[in-house]
Amino acid sequence: MFSERARRFMEQRAPGEVEFIPVDVDAPPKIAARLEFADAYYFVNILGRAQRLLWLEMPTEHLPSLGSGMERFGVLPDFGAWKLRERAAGEPLIWHDEPWIVGNRRYSGRSNVFVEDALWRELDAEFPDQLNALRVGE
Repeated sequence: MFSERARRFMEQRAPGEVEFIPVDVDAPPKIAARLEFADAYYFVNILGRAQRLLWLEMPTEHLPSLGSGMERFGVLPDFGAWKLRERAAGEPLIWHDEPWIVGNRRYSGRSNVFVEDALWRELDAEFPDQLNALRVGE
């Protein structure tokens, strides 16, 4: 969930890459006053798509077949061993990675959201000590 302030920030830094869906946050008045709720909150839907994982350079696992003849591979949860190619001009700063299909092999990740370092640094500066992310490749 994003606050109104976070929504404005993302719309300035990564326009069109995130959909913001308003949500109601309810709490008893005494708790709400203590938590200092913002005026509005949004569920975020990451719209950006890219294919930046370097599948052949990362540890993967062979997944069960779905009967289509396509071999399926998934990424292992060792984030330090993951590899990304450099961002190309026009690619999103925040995205879901697209599956990579080569021959009869399909490589796909889970539902991870990736954030480019430049955007991450800005988010962390604007919202210090509020974000918890795992760095890919370290």
